[in-house]
Amino acid sequence: MYSYLLLWVFAFHNALPVQVSNTVHIAGTCYDLKDAENLKVKVYALSKNQKMYLTESEQNGVYCAFNAHISDTTEFLSFEYPGYHTATVAVHFIGKLSSKTKFSFAMAMVSQDSTPISTGNQVVLCINAPAPFDYEIKSPKSVGTFGTGYYDGVYWFKPNIGHTLGHDNEAPVGEYTVKAIDKTEKKIVQQETFVTKSGFNFKEINIEYPKKSVALNVPNIAPEVEKKVITPSVPAVQSLPFETRNLYFELSSYELTANNKAVLDSVAAFLNQHSNQKIAITGYAENIGSREKNLTLSEFRTKTVATYLLQKGVPSQQIETAWKGADVAEKVGKNRRVLLQILPQ
Repeated sequence: MYSYLLLWVFAFHNALPVQVSNTVHIAGTCYDLKDAENLKVKVYALSKNQKMYLTESEQNGVYCAFNAHISDTTEFLSFEYPGYHTATVAVHFIGKLSSKTKFSFAMAMVSQDSTPISTGNQVVLCINAPAPFDYEIKSPKSVGTFGTGYYDGVYWFKPNIGHTLGHDNEAPVGEYTVKAIDKTEKKIVQQETFVTKSGFNFKEINIEYPKKSVALNVPNIAPEVEKKVITPSVPAVQSLPFETRNLYFELSSYELTANNKAVLDSVAAFLNQHSNQKIAITGYAENIGSREKNLTLSEFRTKTVATYLLQKGVPSQQIETAWKGADVAEKVGKNRRVLLQILPQ
């Protein structure tokens, strides 16, 4: 009877509801600060003096990237690679975060024969909105305007994607204010203030806005793309899809959007049926942060586009590549781009 009672108590105890923390999706890359080479790191979560292995970076085209889900009780993230100083950063989760959001960031590391570096402070911000707004973001040191709305099929703040503010520049610690602005109705639709700490800060803002006020019927694919897209299944392509075109990327990202892929499918179909035709792919980056890192980012963008075309069957001899970082003579409002040029025969 006593042993039965013990078993019952044990079962009851284990059946009690356990407070489950929310999970946060993180993703990104680690790179050598000296030459910007991607590192295939192992990622660990540290909490209450416990160290838990999360994942290892995987090769994805031209770069290595990690993806992991961590508890919002995590206090530190640690990145390890043989021959390099371990990079450990404090993490802070501001407010309630949904597990569907992916927060992306990059982490610099240095070899053990170099002086260890500080991981710095960052704000990884996600804004989910029912329409393309402008955003005024005030930090302790500056005020910036982001998100000029729907631009070539891309939102500056893409839903459920967290962007690192400041790119390679360290984000100051302190109070931030984010204003969502409807430029059509010329009014602030939502304002939120939060305070950051030293380390990496993750914040999600969900814009609540009356449906009747949102009169922007944004298509999934911009009209100009929709008219020109020729899918690979089309048996014949009679003319050039375009002479020049820009593919735009998110801040600090070299991931292709759905619209970018639609354009590249059209290009691949054309090049596969015109073996004497070549395309020039030139990557750029905005002038934020160091020149070396901008050059590397533009290289990754170029190679990501080239890799996509190669996977679609385009021979390498039809592709010419180059990358120029932020060094570009012409003024471009958004230089997070890859320029495609159909070369004259």
